Amino acid sequence: MGPTEIVVTITTNACPELRHADVYVNGQHVTQAPQPACVTGDDFAKVEVGKITLLPSHGLDGKVDVTIVGDVGGSCDVADPNDPLCIVARRSLSFIPHGRIDLPILLDNACTGVHCSGNETCVVDETGAHCTDSTCGKADGPVCANDGGGVIDAGGFDVITIDAGPPACPAILPASLGPPTFSWSFDTVSLNIAEDNNAFTATSSSASIVTSAPSFCDNPYLHSPAGIALASAGNTKFTMFSTKSFVVGFAFFTGSPDVALLSLSGSSTQATGFAIAISTGSLVVNFGGNLVYVSPTILQPKVWHRFGLEVTTIFNGTGNDQTTITPYLDGVAGTPKQVAAYVPGTPLNLSVGQVDVDSISYYSK
Repeated sequence: MGPTEIVVTITTNACPELRHADVYVNGQHVTQAPQPACVTGDDFAKVEVGKITLLPSHGLDGKVDVTIVGDVGGSCDVADPNDPLCIVARRSLSFIPHGRIDLPILLDNACTGVHCSGNETCVVDETGAHCTDSTCGKADGPVCANDGGGVIDAGGFDVITIDAGPPACPAILPASLGPPTFSWSFDTVSLNIAEDNNAFTATSSSASIVTSAPSFCDNPYLHSPAGIALASAGNTKFTMFSTKSFVVGFAFFTGSPDVALLSLSGSSTQATGFAIAISTGSLVVNFGGNLVYVSPTILQPKVWHRFGLEVTTIFNGTGNDQTTITPYLDGVAGTPKQVAAYVPGTPLNLSVGQVDVDSISYYSK
C-alpha cells in the first residue's frame, strides 16, 4: 500500500505581479513561497510557484481545507483578505487512505480582487471569474486528480509535511443512500429526545443525551440505561416502518456481551420486525424471532462500533418472496445473504436497549 498524501502544486499566470504566496491549511499559516521565476517576454505564461505535501496525523481520511493567498501588490497577509490586489484560491477535500491526491491550484490573474466566502473559491470559465464551492469534485467546483504516486519536484519551495487535522467521522452506511427517512443524531443536549426533524419524540425518565466520554466522533450520544422507544405506533409517520425493504444504521458502544441494541418490535406475543443485539459477544440479527445474521468475529469490548443492515425483499408473485440482507460492520460491507422473506408485521415501536448509541438512521425503501 502506498502513502496517504496530498501533493499541492501551486501555479500562477500573474507573473511578475505576484510578489509571494502564503499557504494556509485548516486555517493555520504553514509556509510562504517567494516570487516565482517568470517567462521572459510573456507576463501571462503559467509558471509553477511550488509544491507542498500534506500528510495526515490523526488517521487516514481526515478533511483538509487548503487556502493559497497570492500577493499582487496589496495587503494579503491573512487567510481571508478583502484587498483588490490579492488572489485567493481555496480547496476542501479529504485524504484517500493509502492513496495520493494531486491537487493543482492556480492563482489566476483574472481572480485578482474577487472576494469569495470562506467555503467558496474563485474560478474562471467562459463566463469570467466567479465564486463557486471549494469542495473538490462537486458540480462546477475545482477538480482534484489522483494518480497514485510519482516523483515530487519541490518547485519554488521545499516539500514539507504538516498536521492536517483530525479525521472525518467514519461512515456507518454508504453515502450513496442519500438522506435517511428518519434519523436521530442526538447532537443537541436536551431533555427532549427527538428525531432530527421532530417526526417523533421519545419520553423516558432515565435515558439522556450526554457529552461525557465515551463519545462517538466527539459528539453527544444517547445513554439508555433501561431502554427507550424512539418512535411508536399512533403517529401517522410510523407506517414508514411497515415496509419489507429498508436500510438501518447506527453506532453503539460495546459493554455487556449480551444486550439488545435496536429493534422494531410488536407485542410480547407477536413476533414481528427485526431485532439487532449482541449475544455472547457477537452481533446478531433476528427477523421475527428467526436468526438471519451473526457477525464473523466477536466484537471488541469497550469501543464504539458501527453497524448497518440493508434489507431488500423481492416480490415474485408466487408467495415465495425472498429477502437479501447486506450487513455493514465497522464500515465494511459483508457478503449479501438470501433469507426467508422479511415480514414487518404490525410493529408497535422502534426502540434501543440498555446501551449507548449514536447516529441512528432509517431508510424506508
